[in-house]
Amino acid sequence: MKQNGWQEIRPFRKIDDSFKKIIITRDMVPTQYDEYGILTINIYDFLLDPKSLEK
Repeated sequence: MKQNGWQEIRPFRKIDDSFKKIIITRDMVPTQYDEYGILTINIYDFLLDPKSLEK
């Protein structure tokens, strides 16, 4: 993972609650959850797919 990506995820890892953590990026990446349960989704899927957060 790029240094920039790690900087985005670090604050989410420090929060210990039950809320969904989401990173929305303009990069064309597949929608995926990482090992910490953080969802990464590209902006186009987020805006155009009404069910994108249910996956």
